[in-house]
Amino acid sequence: MDSKMYEKKIYLRLVEEEDKEEILSWRNNPITIKNSTTIGKVKSSEHNVWFNKKIKDTSTHLFIINNESFEKIGIIFFNKQDNQATISININPYFRGQGYGFTSLFEAVKQYFNNFSVNSIVAEIKENNSLSLKIFKRVGFKEETKEGNLLTLRLLKDEINKMEDKNLKSDPIKVGMKLWSINFDLYPDLVNYYREGKIDYLELLYIPGQEKNIEILIENKIPIIVHSPSFGQKVLFAQDSLEKSNAIIQQTFDFAQKLNANKVIVHPDIGEKEIFLTFLKENCDKKMIIENMPKIAVNDLICLGYSIDEMKEFLNVGNFAFCLDFGHAIKSAISQNIDYRVFLKKMIDLEPEILHICGGHSNIGKDEHLNLDEGDFDLKYIIEMIKLSTVKRVTFEVPKSNGLKNYFRNIEYFRQMCLDS
Repeated sequence: MDSKMYEKKIYLRLVEEEDKEEILSWRNNPITIKNSTTIGKVKSSEHNVWFNKKIKDTSTHLFIINNESFEKIGIIFFNKQDNQATISININPYFRGQGYGFTSLFEAVKQYFNNFSVNSIVAEIKENNSLSLKIFKRVGFKEETKEGNLLTLRLLKDEINKMEDKNLKSDPIKVGMKLWSINFDLYPDLVNYYREGKIDYLELLYIPGQEKNIEILIENKIPIIVHSPSFGQKVLFAQDSLEKSNAIIQQTFDFAQKLNANKVIVHPDIGEKEIFLTFLKENCDKKMIIENMPKIAVNDLICLGYSIDEMKEFLNVGNFAFCLDFGHAIKSAISQNIDYRVFLKKMIDLEPEILHICGGHSNIGKDEHLNLDEGDFDLKYIIEMIKLSTVKRVTFEVPKSNGLKNYFRNIEYFRQMCLDS
């Protein structure tokens, strides 16, 4: 059976004898036990009886879920009775929180409807298992009955076709994290995150002269978007001499080329608009992505590129793409005393090629870059804007702490918010 990618690429295959022990270990995971409709830990002897019975039962169909690297993501099984089937799914604990639940469930029920003569599929889920309920409902299952704390949900065959049309019309959200080229000690962990499917790309801010250990990124074919040095690195394209700016941007593109990255993000930052426009005209043949700015810089000076009109002016100089930094846009709107939701919608209309996200406070005009669960940004509205965007590539600009674990914590929080939205 062929699989089509929606959020993650997965493949289904029939369960084999060699899968037996792993299935048991997934079943006896504490979270699985908590959410299971059966009680307690399963003994090995009990599992063996169950397993041997199920693989011989012609009305039962057990599938292992594999990802693109053919790692075992989990198990899903159907029990067919007349013109309906019951379903159960258990994701390998190692791969939970990575977006596989929805894709696996959606693809499995679609393929089951296509290959077996059933009109509906039924699931039983505990009322307090909110994450599973959200995933099943997102696929199209609807609540039918409730008995105690157990909910029965049903998916009709006609509904899955509607859901498929809906998913085909929307691209998956890709997530990335932002590092500086001096953070080379984090590259090995980043490679592991990429291999595990936890991130889709890296945005790498280039510190001039700092190119250590980039070989590991190249060897592992990490998709990379390069960010040019800016105010924090004492580079100001709207203030420095044209000679210096041209040299820096060329050096940055040379660095990007080594990483097989063909585009570079630049900041207008602070300075004179005419100087920045001249810089853009001098480099109009380069594939630059121009990022919007907050109105007030950390040193209380006024930034360029904080308004929609100014961003349009910059983008129209050459064939430049747009990077929408949600935090910068919200801060700009606050400083202009306008509704940031309205402002974000107008920014989305500029068709950004990449998006930056972070947390922050809606009563502070200066940049913060907090964790997503800090501050009071309307994340549900931001996610709504992301879903409206033509290209859904989201870079997390959150505090670096505990290696890369804080990035992953924010990414998990974001994915949960996406499910809730």
